[in-house]
Amino acid sequence: EYSNDGFILPANIWNMTPVSTTNVVGANTYAWLVENRISSVEIYKIRITDSSDATVSATTNSSFKIRGDFNITSPVGGETWLVGENNRVVTWTTTGTINNVNLQYSKDGISWFILKKSDGSDAFGLVNDGNEMITVPDAITSTFRVRVLDSNDSTVSKDSNQLTVKGRLTVNVPASSDLWKVGENRVITWTATGSIPANVKLEYWNGGTSQWIEIIASTPVTTTGNQGSYLWNNLPNLIRDDVKVKVTQVNDPAVNDESDSFKMRGQLAINNPTAGNIYYVYNATYQTQTYPITYTVTGSIGTVKIEYSLDSGGIWTLIQTQAAGAPGVYGINWSVPITPSKTCLVRISDNAYPVSESNGVSGQFEIRGQVNVVISPVSTDIWSVGETNRTIYYSVVGNIGNVTLQYKKLDGSWGDITTMATNPGALNNYTWPSVADVITTTAQVRVKPDAVLDRADPAESQSFTIRSKITTGSPKTGDILQVGESWLITYTYTGTIS
Repeated sequence: EYSNDGFILPANIWNMTPVSTTNVVGANTYAWLVENRISSVEIYKIRITDSSDATVSATTNSSFKIRGDFNITSPVGGETWLVGENNRVVTWTTTGTINNVNLQYSKDGISWFILKKSDGSDAFGLVNDGNEMITVPDAITSTFRVRVLDSNDSTVSKDSNQLTVKGRLTVNVPASSDLWKVGENRVITWTATGSIPANVKLEYWNGGTSQWIEIIASTPVTTTGNQGSYLWNNLPNLIRDDVKVKVTQVNDPAVNDESDSFKMRGQLAINNPTAGNIYYVYNATYQTQTYPITYTVTGSIGTVKIEYSLDSGGIWTLIQTQAAGAPGVYGINWSVPITPSKTCLVRISDNAYPVSESNGVSGQFEIRGQVNVVISPVSTDIWSVGETNRTIYYSVVGNIGNVTLQYKKLDGSWGDITTMATNPGALNNYTWPSVADVITTTAQVRVKPDAVLDRADPAESQSFTIRSKITTGSPKTGDILQVGESWLITYTYTGTIS
């Protein structure tokens, strides 16, 4: 029998099972199935009594304690855990009644530290239900162990077999929504979880089978806190939808992370037109100058689409497509369309992808129309005041709206002849009802476009002559004048003659 109070109170005395055993002279043994009466201190003693004579007995001099035991079922050993994982489960079985436990870990089997539960609180004084989800600590080692410990008796514990804990790398940038362009400089960023004891290698995926291409062989694992970054200069000529970047621990390739797939596109930059340029509407007869659209291609872009907008990019109109192929400078000579505007843009885009993914847009420039007095009047013309058969001819290029025809007065100001609609791309004309009284050898007419629309500049004719027209009345044909006779000579004239 055994007791926890020195066999004083009958309630604290328990018979062993089996209750009795055969005794022989000399040394004897007894196989006792220890019962579940756990104590954290040494309070138990055993007494052996002659079953036929209760006065013959012996009690152990030293006290002992009864304790429970654990068996860890997970981890079993050999696994690999990652720092910061908060879904690792420690499981165990218990022999005896142990109400509360602590969970600990060690890197070397010597120094032990309290584990954290998955919610970040200490795994201390846990209800002993045989399992607990924990957060893997920053304890990078190949000799990691977990210990289950009786909260009330630190001598009651069980250690797991060894397993490995590694750090973690997580690529933050590039992300799946990113779009990078050939030739750019971009920053790769990542998060290091755990005290990773080495530099990292950076690589990118070029779309081939196992084609990881080195960016840099070794760079510090972190630059600020637990964050690492690297400036990737001059991105390679790689135009794809499935580009990836990988970060790998230099001395342990198993510790790595790949970014999500992201897009890379070529770059397009417009050289001409530039902001503030003026391009004039093209016409095969009256304005035959074309204007350059030039652009630089970075990356292997097959075909580009060239467009223009008259409203700062609201609506785009196709000019043409052009094969590019290799990086370089390309261009076309543009026959500028008929509609003037002050808010023009040119856009170049990769024809194989949405415009938003690869394009270059020019600075804002202006398209203007033109007018020009081309046939009449010219420098050799002599017109007379009051004539009614003189026609002004002028060309119009572009949709410039109405124009006002004017003549130059003697004081240098301009007088209006008429305001009229125009026919773009054609020779326009107007017959002056009566040539103005402007007697001079430096006469001019002017075609003045609508100043509010401001779609073309005024055009002045060459200087020509306007003079008076004098007509004699008498004598006239058939009259006979006598010598010495007084005769009234009559005449008329137009204009103001001094």
